[in-house]
Amino acid sequence: MQSVSPRRRPRRRASFAVLCVVMSMENVAANMVHPVEPAFYIQLGLPAYTFGVAYAAMALGLFLLSPFWGVLSDRVGRVPVLGVCAVVYGLAQLMFVMSTTVATIVVARFVAGAFCAGCLTTGMAYVADVTEPSRMGRHMAAYGAMLNLTSAVGYLVGGIIGDGVPQRSFVAQFGLLALTGAAALLLLDEGPSFRRSEEPLSLARTNPLAAFAGMRRLMSPWMAAFLASAMAAQLASASFTNSFNYYLRDQFAFPPAYNGAIYALTGLLGFAANMTLGMRLQRARRVERPLVVVLALCAVVLGASLLATSMGAYLGVTVVFSVLNSMFLPLMQALVVGGDAGHGALSGAFQSTSSMGNVLGALAAGFIYAPAPRSPFVLSAVAFALSACSCAAALRIGRAGPGAHR
Repeated sequence: MQSVSPRRRPRRRASFAVLCVVMSMENVAANMVHPVEPAFYIQLGLPAYTFGVAYAAMALGLFLLSPFWGVLSDRVGRVPVLGVCAVVYGLAQLMFVMSTTVATIVVARFVAGAFCAGCLTTGMAYVADVTEPSRMGRHMAAYGAMLNLTSAVGYLVGGIIGDGVPQRSFVAQFGLLALTGAAALLLLDEGPSFRRSEEPLSLARTNPLAAFAGMRRLMSPWMAAFLASAMAAQLASASFTNSFNYYLRDQFAFPPAYNGAIYALTGLLGFAANMTLGMRLQRARRVERPLVVVLALCAVVLGASLLATSMGAYLGVTVVFSVLNSMFLPLMQALVVGGDAGHGALSGAFQSTSSMGNVLGALAAGFIYAPAPRSPFVLSAVAFALSACSCAAALRIGRAGPGAHR
């Protein structure tokens, strides 16, 4: 009688490629409901400011909980945090789609942002855990490109699935996030560089305001000008991104499939621009100069969109703006990591000010949209102009000498 060999279980392994597959699923899911959110809010008869308040709640959850997940993953491992956070993120989105009031939507979006932060934080940490120092730059670039591409795919797929019935995109999102959590737990093992921390959890180590507290010690004229530019740019970007999606649905009755296709197109064009022109600009000796130009062009092109008299011209100009909008953040990040010293402290200050800019931009856009639907775009244009001026001031301070720079 032949013995039957036991079925082999899939082997978990530490792998950058497997992580990219897992995080591709998470990122597609994370962007699936954005094209259908305006239709969902309008279907419920909620006030126009809901889109801004809801996004701000999610951004606030990301800001407050990111340090906690980073510290927790140092203690228990990246894989369990990633797997559990993906599933709970999906459950929070189910709570979102079952909500019928602004208050319950805000709570659901905050919880979703809090657990989405766990996915993003541990995903980035895992890249470092499985990557040799000599290949870190290549892997980080590939990881960022993957996130850009899968964001575009998520918009497209979500818009198609939820066209006519927005709730379908939420259900599909939950299914994909649950699958993401299962894939992480079943296929990934901790990276070779991971070392379990024995330090206890403490408020001091998980406090998201710590970066702000540390700014006083590190603040210089250059840093003040640069961080002012970063916050203004993120405020402008958040104001535009949230308003544009709602504006197309509210003013022109665009179906979710159209919204998803437009965002997918701009995402792909932005990816191509960053991999070509953006990479060349990042190799410039002083990144501030091309960054000032990109920020100024964002203000000019967005201002021009306000003068467009036809739908075709308006969409064409806003597509050009969206490509420029996708380029300023990588340039700012290159400026952060390309400094002479204090990379960690400057990175923390940059992330904190950027997060606050996202929250403020979304809130402002939501509340000023109702009386004047194009006012968030005016706010974005002005904020981008202020960001360009602040960045130009940082460039001028940097030219004054090493003592003024950082």
